[in-house]
Amino acid sequence: MRAAIALLIITLPAAAEIPGGHLYLGGGAYWMAGWSSLDAQGRGMRPLMKGGVLSLDLVYEAQSWFIALGLTDSLENRSHDALLGGQPTVTMKSLRAGVILSSGSTAPYLAAGAAYMSQHGPGNFEDCSGGSCDPVDGSGPAVIAEAGILFFRHLRFGRVAAAAQLVVPLFQVKGQISISPRVNAATLLLVGLRIFG
Repeated sequence: MRAAIALLIITLPAAAEIPGGHLYLGGGAYWMAGWSSLDAQGRGMRPLMKGGVLSLDLVYEAQSWFIALGLTDSLENRSHDALLGGQPTVTMKSLRAGVILSSGSTAPYLAAGAAYMSQHGPGNFEDCSGGSCDPVDGSGPAVIAEAGILFFRHLRFGRVAAAAQLVVPLFQVKGQISISPRVNAATLLLVGLRIFG
């Protein structure tokens, strides 16, 4: 019995060590909310922009920092009727770098990065009640700020990240007809979980 307790005491620190220098592939699910700042004439994307978002992430994590590549898609219905209902769609490819703020198996982190994003949805500068609304779309660069908590860092598989991302687009969206104005793309807040295998 004493030998078993001694062996357990010796192996516990090793089991709690945080592996560094590994690649992790993970998937995430987020709740997304978005809003568009208005131009001088009060035009922008329609304010109702909420829904689910899925992501796929490839992360290289060291002891105290990480680099992540991500693909994100809102997976909303892209039909014309759904867009008139106020559900813009979002796709994004991102590169983020982060700092892990403690060395334990549960650790907070901060990250920042850049993305190439596409948005498609209804603008607020037309009356869409007659079904003739001109959807707006556009794509371009965006910046990302992220904060979260990493769980189960001592495990090689089954790590979890609870994260919140603020995504600020640096581009405008425009309607498909030539006289449509350019309006600001929607800023996004994403809150959710990623699981890494």
